[in-house]
Amino acid sequence: MGAELYHLSNGIPVAIDVMPHVETASLGMFFNIGTRFETKQTNGAAHFLEHMFFKGTDRRTAQQVSAEAENNGIDIGAYTTHEETFYEMSGLATDVPKMIDLMADMVLHSKLPYKELKTERGAILQEIAQDGNDLESAVDEAARKMAYPKQPFGADILGPRKNVREMSRKTLMDFMKAHYHAGNMIISIAGKVDPQAVLADLEKAVGHLPPREKSVPEPAVYKGGYKHIDCLAAQFHLKLLFNSCAGNAPEYWATSLLATVMGGGMSSRLFQEIRNKRGLVYDVSAFNQASRDTGTFQIYAATDHKDVKKLVPLLCAEIVKMRDSGITEQELERAKKQALVQLAEMSSGTQSRMETMADQVTYFGRLQSNEEIAGQINAVTVEQVNAVAKRIFSGTPTLATAGSYRRAASYENVLNLLPPPP
Repeated sequence: MGAELYHLSNGIPVAIDVMPHVETASLGMFFNIGTRFETKQTNGAAHFLEHMFFKGTDRRTAQQVSAEAENNGIDIGAYTTHEETFYEMSGLATDVPKMIDLMADMVLHSKLPYKELKTERGAILQEIAQDGNDLESAVDEAARKMAYPKQPFGADILGPRKNVREMSRKTLMDFMKAHYHAGNMIISIAGKVDPQAVLADLEKAVGHLPPREKSVPEPAVYKGGYKHIDCLAAQFHLKLLFNSCAGNAPEYWATSLLATVMGGGMSSRLFQEIRNKRGLVYDVSAFNQASRDTGTFQIYAATDHKDVKKLVPLLCAEIVKMRDSGITEQELERAKKQALVQLAEMSSGTQSRMETMADQVTYFGRLQSNEEIAGQINAVTVEQVNAVAKRIFSGTPTLATAGSYRRAASYENVLNLLPPPP
């Protein structure tokens, strides 16, 4: 039958992909609400709520929530980003009605119990500490803050320790009441399901929510800058960002294919020049991280401290070469093949299919077929990719580093190694 987009009586979009060849199903309830909808004082609230929604409702205790899921073999999870909070379940297709009932109860009727609030406060503080020990995550957060300074889009998802320690039940309840409503909600399900039965169950579970206007975030404005995290570490970590494009921009696929050519696999330029020829890194990568109204082209590498002075000039030289000389037809065709394989793979699993449909509704307000997306990929030309490369790599970079040696990776040095185009 394929994928179709429906709407409940209160306007909630419901994407359903019927996959008759599987016996499982994945259900997702998205709220297009994340860190960028918070204030400085409430930073961390969206993520805190994600934790609390597992801690009991009017009908179920926290123990009953987990037991009911696991007794039925249902895998349950959630995550928070800067733009959304996502709750998902996967299990047997015959248990979809149970998934809908349990998930709707969790996200709409959470009691936010005081006792559990204290417990999760401690768990989130431990999560912050754990992220601080992961230098790849640390430079990622530092780069975002410098790319989008003093903006909600650049804030930490987990929030600062002070906010987490002081986050009150009233703050969480107010945030939930302001944003957890039908206007911000998307439901997506993929698997061996009956669309009409699913819609009837969803209508009963969430169709009563009053329709409201979508929450509107502060626009993200890319700035660029530099941040170094001085620490003792086995390796020196580096992340370089450039302003790119939003997820629904016309140049999205040209930018994504550029990232693949630059650092998307073992045949990519960065991997060949820095890993294969010189052995300076175990891995080096490039990718385009697109959001609703902005995006960043990102390059990440980690190396021994003694090799920083070799790594940085090589990275910058490849960027300048890409900007000024562009890619070849052979490189573009290889990148297209990789994108088409990824597209096919993402369509074969219920969870990946469910998440993809939710993203499509978020960015485009409709579903896109694989044929449509493949057509967009195949239509990209060398000239389009080269134009994107020239624009992106002529912009102001953002640099974040972590380690005990930084002179060779200073912002001034990187700027000198990335002179304006001729």
